[in-house]
Amino acid sequence: MKRRRNFWKESIQMIIQLLPILMLYLSIWIPLSILFYFSTFGTRKGKNIVMPLINDYFGNLKYLVNLIYPFLVLFGQIELRTKIKTILSNCCRYRRQARAAVVPLTNTIERHIHL
Repeated sequence: MKRRRNFWKESIQMIIQLLPILMLYLSIWIPLSILFYFSTFGTRKGKNIVMPLINDYFGNLKYLVNLIYPFLVLFGQIELRTKIKTILSNCCRYRRQARAAVVPLTNTIERHIHL
């Protein structure tokens, strides 16, 4: 029973890592596939509407997948995500402490008058 629970825990972690990648690919390729379908089997008027959409917008979106993919993979790594959070929290904490140490210098002027 314990082995099965461990298996499901590992499987859920893998699904959580793969889900953003799947959503990225589907969000780009499903609209592009629908537009290709309409450009192939549609009427001439439909082709005149769909082809500029494919050429101007959706044709270049498939390159965006390659740009975003490494960041999704890094975000899916739980150990790396916790390490990044600790680094960022330490950085922000250091900035807050540095800001708290700022003191106005208006009252620190000393006058040395020797008569």
